[in-house]
Amino acid sequence: MNGILKFINLKLKKTYLLIVYYILFCCFHARSFNYNEHKKIGNHAFEIYLQSLENKLRKDLIALFPVEYDKNGNRKLNAFSRYASITYGDLNALAGDHAANPHTLYEELMTNFSSLLKTFYLHQSFADMQYDGAPNAELVKTDKLYLHLAVKNLSHFYRYGEPLSHHVNGLSQDMVEKLLVPSLSDESFKKLNRTNSLLMYATVHAAAIKFSFLSGQSLKRGDRLQAEKYIHYAYLFNGFADHFLQDSFSSGHLLVNRTISASLTNNKALHDFYCKHSTSVVNAKGEKWRAFGDGQFNRYHSLHASKDTVTQISYNEISEESKRIIHACAVSLSELEESFYDGLSGKENGMYDRFTHAVTINKKYSIIYVFKALQHVPLPYTTLSKDNVPDSLKVKPNLAANSKPYTRNFIRSRVSNSIVAGITTNAFLSKHYFEGIEIRINAGTLLDNYTTPTEKGKKGTVDSWLGYTFSLASGRVLQQVEMPLYTTHLYKAGIRGNTDVWITNKKFIGLFYYLESGMGVTNADKYFAISPQVGIQLGSLINVNYYNLPTAIRLPLQLILPLKFKYSFVYAGDRPHFSSTGVELDLVF
Repeated sequence: MNGILKFINLKLKKTYLLIVYYILFCCFHARSFNYNEHKKIGNHAFEIYLQSLENKLRKDLIALFPVEYDKNGNRKLNAFSRYASITYGDLNALAGDHAANPHTLYEELMTNFSSLLKTFYLHQSFADMQYDGAPNAELVKTDKLYLHLAVKNLSHFYRYGEPLSHHVNGLSQDMVEKLLVPSLSDESFKKLNRTNSLLMYATVHAAAIKFSFLSGQSLKRGDRLQAEKYIHYAYLFNGFADHFLQDSFSSGHLLVNRTISASLTNNKALHDFYCKHSTSVVNAKGEKWRAFGDGQFNRYHSLHASKDTVTQISYNEISEESKRIIHACAVSLSELEESFYDGLSGKENGMYDRFTHAVTINKKYSIIYVFKALQHVPLPYTTLSKDNVPDSLKVKPNLAANSKPYTRNFIRSRVSNSIVAGITTNAFLSKHYFEGIEIRINAGTLLDNYTTPTEKGKKGTVDSWLGYTFSLASGRVLQQVEMPLYTTHLYKAGIRGNTDVWITNKKFIGLFYYLESGMGVTNADKYFAISPQVGIQLGSLINVNYYNLPTAIRLPLQLILPLKFKYSFVYAGDRPHFSSTGVELDLVF
């Protein structure tokens, strides 16, 4: 028996460590588009951009920044290809996820046997096998900074619930000018890494615009070497910036609130859920669509289901959603050309001047009219209702697409990390019952079977969810006559599940259950325990959607009006089995 208990104790410790690792790694490690998705977006955009240059017979830029086709048919950037065939898409893919700023990216590309080059070749080997990127376990071994950057990657995300004006509020000419000075840029990027994807893109893109302008000015003066140096950095910085522009199209990056504190619950599981299932968005051009995310680039998402005849089905090389992202990046690149010719022609009031004017007069929303790529990205939720945007955008369908998704916090409670408390007491159909408190950590998602809302909503659908759980219960076991038997503690780990039956578009019956095993401890006496639990959630049926309520209101409301009831049973080895009924309170999710 002691050997069995030691084995159980060891397993519990390992399970606990796995859960801690899962929380610490997965809550932070919600990546942007996978490496080879970034690469394909960037390469397609760069090809469109170059064809535009060539069609206009504008050879100056191409002469300063030579490119050639590599063996895979992509345009290799000679300036960055000393040890590997680096394309514009590779700059996009390496930025942020594997390099903290453009200078370290350039430095690593120019260093033989660097971890960045090893990472490049690792991703390339998986691309050859039709994977969209190398596995995380392989990346961690190859790139020692990978996890470190993942923890700090706030700038890959939107600030959920804040309008566009709040996203670009930190935009300043001073920050851009500091990026142009190598000795000051590291500190500036540290600050930018704590912001959001739109601010990161606009700031770094502005620096690229200035480098391009300086290149044009240098060429006008006849200083070709300086013009080449500036244009190299223009493409380098823009390649870095476009990583974050691409991230701005990812549904998972729209709905995850990536502050350090919120990351514990707004984690990878929520990010992955929306990347897979999509969300409704609208941009500043009034275009509406369902945005998907990482791992979904150039997918067709059951295109056949919306067609009446096979003649209507067309699997183009690039899907419509993917074209939107590629086009935005091509627009971003085209602004390098525009700024270059501003400098070459000695034009006043060029693109960089329009940028400085916009931030100086504090009309930072107008940045989307200076940098046109931003007109194509999804507007942050609540922008149309909170910002001073043109009335033509404030039509009902646009407002609906730009409002916070009604079920977002409900979904967050299902898939993300959460902490719940249970209060248990007397049970029916049991000679012994457990009276005490249970604290539970629910960590992430094992799988989900979710029906994406259609125009008709959620009525009549059933969703199911499975995830991991770890709990600690402390109390006493009593008989029905309420004679204390013994104080006990239960340490358990296992699987949690939810089944949600939608009665209307906003009301559901929620069934939840846990299946755990672990160890019971009573006065230093240890024993094996198995504990199934079942419960029902009734709050939604009485129009109490407490998931969307502020924490200060939600917590006392659950105490005043218990909304989740459950029944628990504990098989306690050779000890008396016991059960309990009680309520469960959602503390943090």
